[in-house]
Amino acid sequence: MNTSHIVRHRSCYQHFLAVMCAISTATAAIEINVETYGADAAGLQVAINHVSGMGGGVVKIPAGVVVSMGGAVVAISTPNVHLKGDGTIKDGTITVGTVSPNVPVIYNTEIEGITFAFEALQAGNKAIVLQNAQRGSITNCLFLNCDAAISVPPIASPAKRHVAEFRISNNRFEDCNYVLRLDRIGNATTSYVAGDLHFINNVAACHICHIYGVGVEGLVINANTFFFPGSSVHSQTKTNNIFLNYCNNILITGNNLFEAGADAIELATFQNVSIVGNAIAWPGQRVPGSAIKMKGGAGSYSMSTIQGNTIMWPTEHGISLGDDCGYIAVTGNQVRAPGWGDRYYGSTDLSTVPHHGIYAGTATSNITVTGNVFTGAPVKGVNVLGANSQVSQSGELGSMTVSASPIDLSGFFGGTVTLAYGAAGTISSIVGGKPGQVVGFCGTNPTMTFAHSSNLRLKGAVNTTVPINSYLYLKCVNTQGNTATTGNAWIEVSRNY
Repeated sequence: MNTSHIVRHRSCYQHFLAVMCAISTATAAIEINVETYGADAAGLQVAINHVSGMGGGVVKIPAGVVVSMGGAVVAISTPNVHLKGDGTIKDGTITVGTVSPNVPVIYNTEIEGITFAFEALQAGNKAIVLQNAQRGSITNCLFLNCDAAISVPPIASPAKRHVAEFRISNNRFEDCNYVLRLDRIGNATTSYVAGDLHFINNVAACHICHIYGVGVEGLVINANTFFFPGSSVHSQTKTNNIFLNYCNNILITGNNLFEAGADAIELATFQNVSIVGNAIAWPGQRVPGSAIKMKGGAGSYSMSTIQGNTIMWPTEHGISLGDDCGYIAVTGNQVRAPGWGDRYYGSTDLSTVPHHGIYAGTATSNITVTGNVFTGAPVKGVNVLGANSQVSQSGELGSMTVSASPIDLSGFFGGTVTLAYGAAGTISSIVGGKPGQVVGFCGTNPTMTFAHSSNLRLKGAVNTTVPINSYLYLKCVNTQGNTATTGNAWIEVSRNY
C-alpha cells in the first residue's frame, strides 16, 4: 500500500497548524502603548485602529497614564481588540460594537485593570457601552462617578440578545447611579436584548439602582456586595439593589444586598428564577419595601425558587409574591423583624403597612412554603392567600412579641409569642390562628395576665398571670366544626409554672 500521500497530507496539516499557531501568537503578542499616539481620545482611537488593522491585540494604558477624553466616545468595532493596564480613562466612553448593521458580532473583547473616572457624577456618564456585541470580559476595573458604568442602551429593532456572553467580575464601582443598566426601546416588546451575562464578585456603591434590566434572558448575579448611602443620609433617589422586568433564567445567589430605598430585589414578568443564599439587610428605607418582591410570573413555566436567604429588618414583607405569581417554592429562608423601622425615613406610616415574613396575594397559585424561620419583633409569619398553595405549618419556625390585647396571630405559624416589652396588661382575646396550632406564650417583665373567656379557655376557668421566663401553652380549636378562622377559640393545653 502506497502511504506517501498520507504522509504528505499529514505534513501539510501539521504545517497548517504551525502557521495558524504562529499567526495566533503574533496577534496575541501585538501590544500598543497608548502614549505612542497620545494620551487623549484621538490617540486612543488611533491605537485601537492600529491593533484592529493587525487582526487584534492589546492597547495598553500603563500605570500613571491618564487618557483625557473630554467627553468623547472611542469605539472598538472589530473583534479581538483589548484594553488593558493600570491607567485611567477620564471623562469618556468606550463602545464595544456598532449600532448598524444590526447583527451581533463575536468580539472576544477583554477590558482589564482600567480605571474609568468622571470628574463629577452627572447624567450621561457612561464608561462602557455594549451593542451588537457578544463574548468578552470586563475585569478588575474601577468605575468612578458613572451614571451607568456598563450600559446596554436601547437600539432600534434589536436582534434578540444583541449583547450576550459577557463576564463582568472583580470590579469596584464607587459613586455610580447604575452599575449595570440594560434597556430596550419603550420597554414594551417581548424580545430579550441581553443574555447569558455573568456579574460576579463585584463591589458597588450606588445612588439609584445597582443592576437594572428590562428584557434579559440568562443572567447570573453571584457573590457581589451592593451598598447604598446609609439611612442617615436620607437619600431621595435610591431604589432597588436589583430590578429586572421581562426576565427569564435568572440566578441571584450569594450576594450581600444592603440598605435599599425600596425593595432589595424586585422582579416583574419573570420565568425560571432562582434567588438563593443572599444576605439582605434594611430594605425599604425610603418607601416601604420587601427584601424580595416578585410579580407577574404566572403559569407552570415560571418554576421559580426562593431558598436559604437571610433577611433582616425589611419595612414591609420579608418575601412578597404579588398578583399573578405561581409555581414558586419558598423554602429554608430566615426572616427577622419585617415591619421594623429603625432606619426608615419615608413618609408612609409603617403601622398602616402590612408586614409578614412571607406574603402571597389572592391571585397567586401553587405556592409551596416550607421550613422557613421567623424571628424578632414585629413578626407575622406566613400569609399565603392564593389557590392550590401549600404551607407546612410544622415546618415554619418563628416567634413574635406582643404588648397589647387582642393578640393577632393571622398568618403566624411560629411556636413562641413573647409577652409584654411594654406596660403590664391583660390579654382578653386572640384573633387569627389555624385550628390545631399550638403556641407558647412566654412571660417577661412586666408580666401579662390572661383573662378566661369563651375565646380564651383557661384551666379551672381562672385568670392567670404568666411569670417571667415561664410558658402558657394554648391550642387553637374551631368552635364551628369547619376550617375557617372565624369562630376559633384558644384552649389551655399546659403551663410550666
